[in-house]
Amino acid sequence: MTTVAAVPNRVSQAVQAAQANNDPEPVLHVADRLHPLHAPKRELLELLIHPPGRTPAAQLITDDDIDMAVTGWRRIALAHLFPDDPHTHSLYRALQKHLAGTYRIDWTWPKAIAVTINIAPVVHLPDLILRLAERLHRRDADFAAPALLEATVHRICRDPHAEQAVIDAIISLDTMDTRPAPWHLHGRTYSAASSRPDHLQILMAGILGAATGLPTDVAAALELLADSDSVLHDNPLMTPRPIRLAVLDLLDVR
Repeated sequence: MTTVAAVPNRVSQAVQAAQANNDPEPVLHVADRLHPLHAPKRELLELLIHPPGRTPAAQLITDDDIDMAVTGWRRIALAHLFPDDPHTHSLYRALQKHLAGTYRIDWTWPKAIAVTINIAPVVHLPDLILRLAERLHRRDADFAAPALLEATVHRICRDPHAEQAVIDAIISLDTMDTRPAPWHLHGRTYSAASSRPDHLQILMAGILGAATGLPTDVAAALELLADSDSVLHDNPLMTPRPIRLAVLDLLDVR
């Protein structure tokens, strides 16, 4: 049985393990078992913002301060565990600067995905999911698809408004807000995700099914695709196959 006194030590050990492997998973595993208001959760936030062994800045005030202080796996952990914290929103703004052309090191796909999906306004979320999936596919970066799935499932499970936005987009893609906002790259023409509508619906339905399951109205929308001869070939989260087979798989697990 774990005592209250042992919890801070477990948090510290998780941080050390994450640092050794450059992998946030030990921290995410321990943090899921902490009450949000308990001291160890606050201690964990402090360890993410002020890494042990690194000379801390006098104050972390600007977005650039946070961008320099919170690096590597800590960006994923901060976005996953503390999406409402001001430091996390600083990271989100720093990422926007990066995308606008002020490039800074250490913004890899998994980190950019975690910060974007966990922090972006709900109104932009469905479009961002599709845009990121398309970018991964076009840039042969399908290795980062699990990061997109994990971040989106986590956001949908913790945020009912995000879940509803995805449901609405599956039922009618016209509900998506595709105005240039996050991921509007500097010097590049803005375009919405270019896949066929049925491909986009299947992609989002696969994520929703993995998160909270498919409600009846989503299942009804997917049933309209059951006779499609189109082949799913541009979805980094699913095996290429005919749409009708993807629909059967999705409806079978709802």
